[in-house]
Amino acid sequence: KRDGTLLYTVPIIFCTHCSQYVSNSLDIAIHLERAFPDAPRLFAPGLADEALVRAWDDRWHQLVGPHFFTIGGARTHAQLPPRSAAFFKKTREAIFKMPLERQVSPERVKASWAILRKNLSRIAQYTPCGETYFAGGDEPTYPDCVMASFLVWMKRLFGRESPEWREIETWDEGRWARLMRAFEQWEYTEENVP
Repeated sequence: KRDGTLLYTVPIIFCTHCSQYVSNSLDIAIHLERAFPDAPRLFAPGLADEALVRAWDDRWHQLVGPHFFTIGGARTHAQLPPRSAAFFKKTREAIFKMPLERQVSPERVKASWAILRKNLSRIAQYTPCGETYFAGGDEPTYPDCVMASFLVWMKRLFGRESPEWREIETWDEGRWARLMRAFEQWEYTEENVP
């Protein structure tokens, strides 16, 4: 972790370019930006400052991350094989410092929907208005990838035709639906097209 405590997490990569292991999505993205400066960029020129990107990432995980988990935690847990479900339950209880059943209780889920909507609107104010809604302008950036990954999790958990997903698509004048349409080209591989 940033405080120096060891954290065992995914994703993790081994970069053969510099013979180094790197974990944590943001640290991997920063590492790849530095190791391969001629590759497509995930950080727009205005987001090139690592401290700014880390601040955005922290803010996202404070404002919306826990609410996505509360809303999707029970469904995620239910879809896992027994061994993975036990690990998921144990680790999430340690993170949230409460039993999983309490974290994903109907009352907490209902409250999280309202907070998620409010806080996604706050996040929407961080990025420019427009048709693409990419944080950096015309091309997707690291923050866009993070936002899209959380949203695709919800879309897959509830289903693209579900009332829950349809509601999210209407929030912030359709901003999240437009972001997801822009990311559809990367949502599936040839092996997992629905």
